Amino acid sequence: MFLAKGTVLGFDMKIPRVAVVLKIYGLNEKINDLPAREDELKLQKRREKILDRIKQAFSNPQNMFSYSGSNIFIIFYAIKILDNVKLKKEIWNSIFSAKDIFEKYNLTFLATVGSFYPGLSGLKKSYDEAVKALEIQEQIKKADKEKGTITLAQDVSLEILLANIPQDMLHRFKKLLLSHNQQLIIMNQEKLVETLKTFFKSDLNISTAAEKLGVTRNTLSSRLDKVKELTGYDPRKFFDAVKLELLILIEEFRLS
Repeated sequence: MFLAKGTVLGFDMKIPRVAVVLKIYGLNEKINDLPAREDELKLQKRREKILDRIKQAFSNPQNMFSYSGSNIFIIFYAIKILDNVKLKKEIWNSIFSAKDIFEKYNLTFLATVGSFYPGLSGLKKSYDEAVKALEIQEQIKKADKEKGTITLAQDVSLEILLANIPQDMLHRFKKLLLSHNQQLIIMNQEKLVETLKTFFKSDLNISTAAEKLGVTRNTLSSRLDKVKELTGYDPRKFFDAVKLELLILIEEFRLS
């Protein structure tokens, strides 16, 4: 039915597409002190204006649009070349071209992009990935309050993998990883957790991480030594770093 309707509406259903999920924040905020019904009508008109502007921004007539709820817009984005770097840039440019409507209504957004999979079932997989990536990004951005970003599913592939592992398996994995309760203390020490996250994002480079954290190399080394003392894992060693990274993700996203 989806294929038939798409063809009737003039879409080439053989064109490869990926799912883009665009969530807009502030869209449903009460406009003024009007009665509820009038206020909802104005909100609806605002949503329609924004959807029209998004359609203009994603001007390729082969892009397909939908929405979920009142502030999530879905674009099944027609791709020409399967190049994730170019794809991310294209989608960013499209959203950026609609920045006037976001600025007009003082809105922020998060956008996520699913991977490409062939066929109609592949489009659903792409959509499911984009939705899961959005959930993960919302948890991340809840901490740093940053909005206005675009994330490919591959950017959070490890988090998506963990989110799809059964809870009992994650729990067993954590039990294997943690030999004693002392190791969990680290998760309550914000400074050490932030140090580890920055150290891992810096590819285990002490100089780079120290600069990002605004501390000396000696201070950073002392913190890493403290992590080793508490957990038995040395963050400077790759395989130990992998275990600590997984522990942080499991705890941070409440995956167990």
